[in-house]
Amino acid sequence: MKVWYYLISIVVLFSCSPEDSFLENEHTEEVENQDYIQRNIEHNKWTYAKMSSEYFWYKDMPDSIEIDFKMDPDDFFESLLSSQDRFSWCEKNHNYNGIEEALGLEYQAYEVCGSIVNRVLCVHSNELKEKGLSRGDYEPSNSNG
Repeated sequence: MKVWYYLISIVVLFSCSPEDSFLENEHTEEVENQDYIQRNIEHNKWTYAKMSSEYFWYKDMPDSIEIDFKMDPDDFFESLLSSQDRFSWCEKNHNYNGIEEALGLEYQAYEVCGSIVNRVLCVHSNELKEKGLSRGDYEPSNSNG
């Protein structure tokens, strides 16, 4: 009888393998990767739209059908540049301190002529999107400092 007890204990003990946690980690990484790709797509579509309307060499840009919007934003930006353009560059905002999710958007605060202005970096809330708030908009701050 003791042998059966030990045998069942061993089977139960080894039935929970580290592979179970590996599968959970793999799923988490997959979800994070999908979020990263979705953020890239949103960012790159905004970049393409802005460059299409404001870039001096917009006629040299590739057609939107030919572009991979899932690319890293820096690489995406570089892929849009004209061979004649030696002035444009892209760099990360190392001073970014955006506020996310709780407000349904991310923003960067700037001081302009003594007033605080918030520049919208990303809109997460469908309600705010429906009201017309989008990336690149400037909104005055309601705080007094």
